[in-house]
Amino acid sequence: ELRTNGWQATFGVFPLSLGETPVPGDDDSNDKWMIGAQLAMDRRLTENTMLMLSGAYYAYNNIRGELAAFEGDTSTFWTAPGFVQKGNSMMFLTENVSDSPIVFGLATDYKMLNLVGALNFTHFAPYEVDLTAAYVNNLGYDANDLRNNADRIFYSASYDYDRRNQGYELSMYGGHPEVEGFMTWRVGGRYVYLEADATLDAYANSNFQLGGTNYKGWQIDAMLGLTQSSFARIRYFSTKEITEVPMGVDVLLLDFQTNF
Repeated sequence: ELRTNGWQATFGVFPLSLGETPVPGDDDSNDKWMIGAQLAMDRRLTENTMLMLSGAYYAYNNIRGELAAFEGDTSTFWTAPGFVQKGNSMMFLTENVSDSPIVFGLATDYKMLNLVGALNFTHFAPYEVDLTAAYVNNLGYDANDLRNNADRIFYSASYDYDRRNQGYELSMYGGHPEVEGFMTWRVGGRYVYLEADATLDAYANSNFQLGGTNYKGWQIDAMLGLTQSSFARIRYFSTKEITEVPMGVDVLLLDFQTNF
Protein backbone atom coordinates (compact mmCIF):
# COMPACT_ATOMS: atom_id res chain seq x y z
CA GLU A 1 0.00 0.00 0.00
CA LEU A 2 1.28 3.47 -0.96
CA ARG A 3 -0.04 6.85 0.26
CA THR A 4 0.91 10.33 -0.94
CA ASN A 5 -0.81 13.72 -1.21
CA GLY A 6 -4.33 12.39 -0.84
CA TRP A 7 -3.73 9.42 -3.15
CA GLN A 8 -3.64 5.79 -2.08
CA ALA A 9 -2.60 2.76 -4.13
CA THR A 10 -3.21 -0.78 -2.90
CA PHE A 11 -2.27 -4.13 -4.42
CA GLY A 12 -2.90 -7.60 -3.07
CA VAL A 13 -2.73 -11.28 -4.00
CA PHE A 14 -4.97 -13.60 -2.03
CA PRO A 15 -5.12 -17.43 -2.16
CA LEU A 16 -8.61 -18.94 -2.39
CA SER A 17 -7.52 -22.58 -2.40
CA LEU A 18 -4.09 -24.15 -2.82
CA GLY A 19 -3.39 -27.59 -4.24
CA GLU A 20 -6.50 -29.30 -2.94
CA THR A 21 -6.34 -31.85 -5.78
CA PRO A 22 -2.82 -31.93 -7.25
CA VAL A 23 -2.58 -32.33 -11.01
CA PRO A 24 0.15 -34.80 -12.07
CA GLY A 25 3.32 -32.98 -13.09
CA ASP A 26 2.11 -29.54 -11.99
CA ASP A 27 1.20 -29.12 -8.33
CA ASP A 28 0.42 -25.41 -8.77
CA SER A 29 -1.85 -25.66 -11.82
CA ASN A 30 -5.05 -25.84 -9.77
CA ASP A 31 -4.32 -23.10 -7.23
CA LYS A 32 -7.08 -20.49 -7.11
CA TRP A 33 -6.17 -16.84 -6.54
CA MET A 34 -7.67 -13.39 -6.40
CA ILE A 35 -5.47 -10.50 -7.54
CA GLY A 36 -6.66 -6.99 -6.76
CA ALA A 37 -5.43 -3.44 -7.32
CA GLN A 38 -7.05 -0.19 -6.19
CA LEU A 39 -6.32 3.50 -6.71
CA ALA A 40 -8.15 6.00 -4.50
CA MET A 41 -8.04 9.71 -3.83
CA ASP A 42 -9.78 12.21 -1.56
CA ARG A 43 -10.00 15.97 -2.00
CA ARG A 44 -11.53 18.71 0.10
CA LEU A 45 -13.62 20.74 -2.33
CA THR A 46 -14.73 23.31 0.25
CA GLU A 47 -14.42 23.68 4.00
CA ASN A 48 -17.49 21.46 4.44
CA THR A 49 -17.36 19.19 1.39
CA MET A 50 -15.09 16.19 0.84
CA LEU A 51 -14.87 14.19 -2.41
CA MET A 52 -13.65 10.59 -2.50
CA LEU A 53 -13.06 8.57 -5.69
CA SER A 54 -11.68 5.08 -6.21
CA GLY A 55 -11.19 2.57 -8.99
CA ALA A 56 -10.32 -1.08 -8.52
CA TYR A 57 -9.76 -4.20 -10.58
CA TYR A 58 -10.20 -7.71 -9.18
CA ALA A 59 -9.22 -10.79 -11.19
CA TYR A 60 -10.04 -14.32 -10.04
CA ASN A 61 -7.77 -16.99 -11.50
CA ASN A 62 -8.58 -20.68 -12.01
CA ILE A 63 -12.16 -20.43 -10.76
CA ARG A 64 -13.97 -21.08 -14.05
CA GLY A 65 -15.28 -24.62 -14.50
CA GLU A 66 -13.57 -26.99 -16.93
CA LEU A 67 -15.45 -29.67 -18.85
CA ALA A 68 -14.41 -33.30 -18.31
CA ALA A 69 -12.54 -34.76 -21.28
CA PHE A 70 -14.49 -38.05 -21.41
CA GLU A 71 -17.27 -39.90 -19.62
CA GLY A 72 -16.16 -40.84 -16.13
CA ASP A 73 -13.33 -38.28 -16.11
CA THR A 74 -13.10 -36.53 -12.71
CA SER A 75 -9.81 -34.68 -13.23
CA THR A 76 -11.56 -31.31 -13.68
CA PHE A 77 -13.81 -31.57 -10.61
CA TRP A 78 -11.35 -29.39 -8.67
CA THR A 79 -12.67 -26.44 -10.69
CA ALA A 80 -16.04 -26.73 -8.93
CA PRO A 81 -16.44 -23.88 -6.40
CA GLY A 82 -16.13 -24.73 -2.73
CA PHE A 83 -19.04 -22.45 -1.85
CA VAL A 84 -21.79 -20.64 -3.76
CA GLN A 85 -24.99 -18.82 -2.87
CA LYS A 86 -27.17 -18.24 -5.95
CA GLY A 87 -27.19 -16.21 -9.14
CA ASN A 88 -23.97 -17.01 -11.03
CA SER A 89 -24.09 -18.92 -14.32
CA MET A 90 -23.26 -22.58 -13.64
CA MET A 91 -22.22 -25.32 -16.07
CA PHE A 92 -22.17 -29.11 -15.94
CA LEU A 93 -18.57 -30.34 -15.60
CA THR A 94 -19.36 -33.94 -16.51
CA GLU A 95 -19.20 -35.04 -20.14
CA ASN A 96 -22.72 -36.42 -19.91
CA VAL A 97 -25.18 -34.21 -18.02
CA SER A 98 -26.84 -37.36 -16.67
CA ASP A 99 -23.60 -38.68 -15.14
CA SER A 100 -23.50 -39.31 -11.40
CA PRO A 101 -22.34 -37.48 -9.43
CA ILE A 102 -23.47 -34.31 -11.20
CA VAL A 103 -20.84 -31.61 -10.61
CA PHE A 104 -21.23 -27.92 -11.45
CA GLY A 105 -18.67 -25.20 -12.06
CA LEU A 106 -18.78 -21.47 -12.78
CA ALA A 107 -19.55 -20.91 -16.46
CA THR A 108 -17.68 -17.63 -16.92
CA ASP A 109 -14.60 -15.74 -15.77
CA TYR A 110 -14.76 -13.03 -13.11
CA LYS A 111 -12.57 -9.99 -13.70
CA MET A 112 -14.33 -7.02 -12.14
CA LEU A 113 -13.88 -3.31 -12.63
CA ASN A 114 -15.25 -1.41 -9.62
CA LEU A 115 -15.72 2.39 -9.52
CA VAL A 116 -16.85 4.33 -6.43
CA GLY A 117 -17.55 8.01 -5.85
CA ALA A 118 -18.60 9.61 -2.56
CA LEU A 119 -19.37 13.06 -1.20
CA ASN A 120 -19.32 14.01 2.47
CA PHE A 121 -21.10 17.19 3.63
CA THR A 122 -20.51 18.64 7.10
CA HIS A 123 -22.45 21.90 6.71
CA PHE A 124 -24.85 20.88 9.47
CA ALA A 125 -22.39 20.05 12.27
CA PRO A 126 -22.55 18.01 14.41
CA TYR A 127 -24.47 16.16 11.68
CA GLU A 128 -23.20 15.11 8.27
CA VAL A 129 -24.62 13.76 5.01
CA ASP A 130 -22.94 11.08 2.87
CA LEU A 131 -23.77 10.33 -0.76
CA THR A 132 -22.21 7.31 -2.47
CA ALA A 133 -22.44 5.80 -5.95
CA ALA A 134 -20.75 2.54 -6.96
CA TYR A 135 -20.55 0.61 -10.24
CA VAL A 136 -19.23 -2.86 -11.07
CA ASN A 137 -18.66 -4.50 -14.46
CA ASN A 138 -17.45 -8.07 -14.87
CA LEU A 139 -15.10 -7.68 -17.84
CA GLY A 140 -14.49 -11.43 -17.89
CA TYR A 141 -18.08 -12.16 -18.86
CA ASP A 142 -18.62 -13.26 -22.48
CA ALA A 143 -22.29 -13.45 -23.50
CA ASN A 144 -21.51 -15.14 -26.83
CA ASP A 145 -19.47 -17.84 -25.12
CA LEU A 146 -22.43 -18.68 -22.87
CA ARG A 147 -24.81 -18.69 -25.84
CA ASN A 148 -22.53 -21.10 -27.72
CA ASN A 149 -22.44 -23.46 -24.72
CA ALA A 150 -26.07 -23.11 -23.68
CA ASP A 151 -26.54 -26.91 -23.66
CA ARG A 152 -24.07 -27.13 -20.77
CA ILE A 153 -25.41 -24.16 -18.79
CA PHE A 154 -27.73 -24.98 -15.92
CA TYR A 155 -31.17 -23.40 -16.35
CA SER A 156 -30.07 -21.47 -19.47
CA ALA A 157 -33.47 -21.49 -21.19
CA SER A 158 -34.59 -18.37 -19.31
CA TYR A 159 -31.28 -16.46 -19.52
CA ASP A 160 -31.06 -12.88 -20.72
CA TYR A 161 -27.42 -13.13 -21.82
CA ASP A 162 -27.03 -9.39 -22.32
CA ARG A 163 -28.09 -8.45 -18.78
CA ARG A 164 -25.77 -10.44 -16.54
CA ASN A 165 -22.48 -8.64 -15.86
CA GLN A 166 -23.15 -5.18 -14.39
CA GLY A 167 -24.37 -3.64 -11.18
CA TYR A 168 -24.64 -0.36 -9.31
CA GLU A 169 -25.50 1.02 -5.90
CA LEU A 170 -26.74 4.45 -4.77
CA SER A 171 -26.85 5.37 -1.10
CA MET A 172 -27.56 8.33 1.18
CA TYR A 173 -26.94 8.49 4.92
CA GLY A 174 -27.24 11.32 7.41
CA GLY A 175 -26.85 11.99 11.11
CA HIS A 176 -23.93 11.84 13.51
CA PRO A 177 -20.65 10.59 11.98
CA GLU A 178 -20.45 7.91 14.67
CA VAL A 179 -23.28 6.49 16.76
CA GLU A 180 -21.47 6.78 20.09
CA GLY A 181 -23.39 8.24 22.99
CA PHE A 182 -26.95 8.54 24.20
CA MET A 183 -29.38 9.72 21.50
CA THR A 184 -26.77 9.97 18.76
CA TRP A 185 -28.29 8.68 15.54
CA ARG A 186 -27.79 7.89 11.88
CA VAL A 187 -30.38 7.07 9.19
CA GLY A 188 -30.26 6.34 5.49
CA GLY A 189 -30.83 3.91 2.72
CA ARG A 190 -29.55 2.47 -0.51
CA TYR A 191 -30.76 1.08 -3.83
CA VAL A 192 -28.85 -1.86 -5.30
CA TYR A 193 -29.03 -3.39 -8.78
CA LEU A 194 -26.78 -6.45 -9.19
CA GLU A 195 -26.94 -8.68 -12.25
CA ALA A 196 -26.27 -12.41 -12.03
CA ASP A 197 -22.61 -12.48 -13.13
CA ALA A 198 -21.58 -8.98 -12.07
CA THR A 199 -19.59 -10.48 -9.20
CA LEU A 200 -19.12 -13.82 -7.45
CA ASP A 201 -22.33 -14.72 -5.66
CA ALA A 202 -20.30 -16.47 -2.94
CA TYR A 203 -19.12 -13.09 -1.63
CA ALA A 204 -22.31 -11.06 -2.22
CA ASN A 205 -24.14 -9.40 0.69
CA SER A 206 -26.22 -12.13 2.36
CA ASN A 207 -28.83 -9.65 3.61
CA PHE A 208 -30.04 -8.77 0.11
CA GLN A 209 -32.20 -11.52 -1.46
CA LEU A 210 -30.94 -13.88 1.30
CA GLY A 211 -27.57 -13.95 -0.43
CA GLY A 212 -26.25 -14.16 -3.97
CA THR A 213 -26.67 -12.00 -7.07
CA ASN A 214 -29.37 -11.33 -9.69
CA TYR A 215 -31.51 -8.92 -7.68
CA LYS A 216 -32.63 -5.33 -7.45
CA GLY A 217 -34.02 -3.63 -4.39
CA TRP A 218 -33.49 -1.25 -1.55
CA GLN A 219 -32.54 -1.00 2.10
CA ILE A 220 -33.55 1.45 4.83
CA ASP A 221 -31.42 1.74 7.92
CA ALA A 222 -31.64 3.51 11.28
CA MET A 223 -29.26 3.50 14.27
CA LEU A 224 -29.77 5.02 17.72
CA GLY A 225 -27.18 5.37 20.46
CA LEU A 226 -28.26 4.08 23.86
CA THR A 227 -25.05 4.61 25.83
CA GLN A 228 -21.47 5.59 25.03
CA SER A 229 -20.71 2.01 24.00
CA SER A 230 -24.02 0.55 22.80
CA PHE A 231 -26.60 1.20 20.11
CA ALA A 232 -29.71 -0.30 18.52
CA ARG A 233 -30.17 -0.72 14.78
CA ILE A 234 -33.06 -1.61 12.52
CA ARG A 235 -32.67 -2.52 8.83
CA TYR A 236 -35.26 -3.45 6.25
CA PHE A 237 -34.39 -5.01 2.88
CA SER A 238 -36.80 -5.50 -0.02
CA THR A 239 -35.55 -7.15 -3.23
CA LYS A 240 -36.69 -9.16 -6.23
CA GLU A 241 -35.05 -11.13 -9.03
CA ILE A 242 -33.90 -9.33 -12.19
CA THR A 243 -34.19 -12.37 -14.49
CA GLU A 244 -35.06 -16.09 -14.32
CA VAL A 245 -37.46 -17.40 -11.67
CA PRO A 246 -39.49 -14.56 -10.09
CA MET A 247 -38.71 -14.29 -6.38
CA GLY A 248 -39.17 -11.43 -3.95
CA VAL A 249 -37.60 -11.33 -0.49
CA ASP A 250 -38.26 -8.94 2.40
CA VAL A 251 -35.95 -9.04 5.42
CA LEU A 252 -36.21 -7.16 8.73
CA LEU A 253 -33.15 -7.13 10.98
CA LEU A 254 -33.07 -5.82 14.55
CA ASP A 255 -29.66 -5.50 16.20
CA PHE A 256 -28.34 -4.48 19.57
CA GLN A 257 -24.60 -3.98 19.89
CA THR A 258 -22.44 -3.13 22.84
CA ASN A 259 -18.69 -2.85 23.32
CA PHE A 260 -16.73 -3.80 26.42
